[in-house]
Amino acid sequence: MKTIRKLTKEEVTFTLTCESEDLPILGDILASGDDALDKETADEVQAQLDAGNEWAWCCAKVTATWEDWSADEYLGGVSCKNEEDFRVGDKDYFDTMCDEALDRLNAQIAKVYEKLSKREENDKS
Repeated sequence: MKTIRKLTKEEVTFTLTCESEDLPILGDILASGDDALDKETADEVQAQLDAGNEWAWCCAKVTATWEDWSADEYLGGVSCKNEEDFRVGDKDYFDTMCDEALDRLNAQIAKVYEKLSKREENDKS
């Protein structure tokens, strides 16, 4: 069976979205062993959320899209100033998420291609 060439980053559109986070802030934003510092940090993050900064505590979602196909990668427990801070400040996370979403997309397309190829082979026999 013929294999298909994997999509590259240049052929795919990546989108980054901020989704609400279900994890509690206190206990997950910082676990320093200093309860007062942990609470102060959690309170600061909560204040940012209350002020409308959705990036203060969220789940980041990267979607890789090609044609009608897409695949997602998630990272929870994110705390940033804004989207740009996540893209640039946490560049390793963002780049890794793009790579993983692209891998998922390629795997998804390859799986469908394999099923369609087997179907075609069966039709020929």
